[in-house]
Amino acid sequence: RKTMLFNINLVLLIHTLSTWAMVGLIWTIQLVHYPGFFFIDPARSLEFAQFHQSRISLIVLPLMLTELMTGLMLMGSLKGSVLTQPILISMIMLAVIWATTFLISVPCHQKLSAGFDDSAARLLVNSNWIRTLLWTLRGLIVAKILHDLLPAQIGA
Repeated sequence: RKTMLFNINLVLLIHTLSTWAMVGLIWTIQLVHYPGFFFIDPARSLEFAQFHQSRISLIVLPLMLTELMTGLMLMGSLKGSVLTQPILISMIMLAVIWATTFLISVPCHQKLSAGFDDSAARLLVNSNWIRTLLWTLRGLIVAKILHDLLPAQIGA
């Protein structure tokens, strides 16, 4: 039983860290990086967009996949507990984040990789608020889950 509790705690810790890494990253992207598309010399916008896509993927993909996998593990581990609803709500938020990423953000990046497109850049910045706000809310929910679960496990 202690091994299972340790694993739940470890999964929760990894989940919390990956979520908060994404919270920090998404705010940086929202406030600094995406608006930077409007300050790039049009002659270098294609180069910048391709650079962004190749480099940001090295950071974002492992974090998003870790967050997804550990979140699914938590859903299974916490099923039937008082934390079922908060983890379920946070995972629904994550599903919306993934949908927004692949249905809006990725197509915008694809357009920008063909050359600067003002409407694609504006849609990217504006729609990214969905991900920014949802990741921030997820971070708060996950922090609350961590707060609620760890003391109970330590005392067990």
